[in-house]
Amino acid sequence: DKDTAMRIARAQNTAMTCIPEFVQRAALAALKDEESARRNVKIIGERLKILYEELSKSELIKVKPPEGAMYIFPKIRISGFDSWKFAWKLLEEKGVAVAPGASFGEDYNDHLRISAVLSEKPLREACRRIREALEEIS
Repeated sequence: DKDTAMRIARAQNTAMTCIPEFVQRAALAALKDEESARRNVKIIGERLKILYEELSKSELIKVKPPEGAMYIFPKIRISGFDSWKFAWKLLEEKGVAVAPGASFGEDYNDHLRISAVLSEKPLREACRRIREALEEIS
């Protein structure tokens, strides 16, 4: 049934995006280098600020200042918004990859998960394309 299939899809999504053990071991080794860890926290923090700043330019996007993690999870203010359809449209038409909020539960179908892994220039461009794509469907 559809409900079971959706729960299995969410579980598979989590399993497919988990960090492999060898990467976890590398992360543990990297954490011993406190200077690099502080530098990386600062870099991601700056990128999260860019995401917040750029996404806040649109009234179609409700975004809260990030408090941690390496992504932002804005709510989209478009009636009937479908995060799966939008994520595919964004990838195919604008070349920007985001995670649909619904992959974290149907209650989040009006959200997107956007990672702060790009440097400043491509991150700002990606946000511009997200805003543009939202304007096109609103």
